[in-house]
Amino acid sequence: MKHWNILLLLFIGFTFAQRNTQPNPISDQAPLELVGKKIFQNGERLSNYDVKNHLKNNHPNAYLSYKKYQTKSAVGGLLFAGGTVLVIGDLVKHASADEKYPGGFTYVGIGMMAISIPIISGRKKYLEQSIEMVNTENQIKSKATSLEIQLVHNFRGTGIQIQF
Repeated sequence: MKHWNILLLLFIGFTFAQRNTQPNPISDQAPLELVGKKIFQNGERLSNYDVKNHLKNNHPNAYLSYKKYQTKSAVGGLLFAGGTVLVIGDLVKHASADEKYPGGFTYVGIGMMAISIPIISGRKKYLEQSIEMVNTENQIKSKATSLEIQLVHNFRGTGIQIQF
């Protein structure tokens, strides 16, 4: 019975561990749209993994801005969550024992939460900046590569018309 449980656990683990590690391609033709903290293209939501790989390979300056956004989100969230845990933990500790509240952990927790607020509030600017960089680079590329060659025939003769 023990072996069956291990085999079943391994089978389930291998079944759900399969993931497509190749990022989905993101087209440079359509602009990226930012709705809240989610990035869309042609009405379809793009995963953070796909956006990160696209920016890393095609738009290095936009990738640096996106990376700053992710770093600020992680650090600010960690500080805020850690501060909240310290305040709640100190509250529970003092509620169960007859000690004076607030204790040292409460002050440290409030300090951590206060430090996290400016970090979290400044992060959205980097995400907007990254998306704006990608869209402007794509517009410049599309304008630079638009070349039309037409064969023109009229009463004066035949010729080639080139438009940039």
